[in-house]
Parts: sequence; C-alpha cells; structure tokens
Amino acid sequence: MDRPFNKAGEEQSVIFSGRIRVNAAEGLREAVLAHQGLAMASQWMFAPELADGSVREVMKDWTLPDLDLWTVFPTGRMASANARAFVEYVQGLLAWKA
Repeated sequence: MDRPFNKAGEEQSVIFSGRIRVNAAEGLREAVLAHQGLAMASQWMFAPELADGSVREVMKDWTLPDLDLWTVFPTGRMASANARAFVEYVQGLLAWKA
C-alpha cells in the first residue's frame, strides 16, 4: 500500500507491506494491542491506550491527507431523531480536527 505522508509542506510516499492485513477496526486494534506492529489509525481509536501509555504515537510531525466523511439519508424521508443524534455525536468527536 502506497500512502502519501506530509510534513511541513513536504510529501513523502511510503510503501507498506507486512504479513498481517485486516479490514475491520477491531482486527486492527487487536493486532496493535498484541504488539504485532504499527498501524495507521485515528487517535480516537486508541485514546485510552494512548492516555495510559500502552500504545505510543509515532511520526507525530507527519500527517495523512484529509478524508471527507459524508452522511446520507434516504430520499424523501426525514431523518429519524436517532440518525440526527448520531450525526451530531460524530461531528462532535471530529470537531477537534476542524
């Protein structure tokens, strides 16, 4: 996997390879917590572990490109109160990024 990292206006592409590949957040968490290597993940995914020091952030000065996140509701129907509350909750979680 080729990912562009950015630092102070400089872009560096990095090719990742490894023996473990997962396609679900739970698998990623389990691999990191089992000391199987590094992972690209949102800070909130490991917030408790980052706080207690059991997981460490590396490459702190480097960032990945922003990723757009969209909410889609069914056409012609009003979103339920639960759906609107969930969207507001996620917006609050991500507000630190804005």
